[in-house]
Amino acid sequence: MGGYSDLVLVKVIPFYSHCEHPLVPIVGQAHVAYRPSQPQKKIYL
Repeated sequence: MGGYSDLVLVKVIPFYSHCEHPLVPIVGQAHVAYRPSQPQKKIYL
């Protein structure tokens, strides 16, 4: 993706899981943003 320098933002990524011990459901949304012009940077969620 060369030549792009704007911020890339992906919003409202749904996720579903559960805790194994009490079997409690975990439901939520994630949002991720990054700059393609800085490929050396690591992305943490």
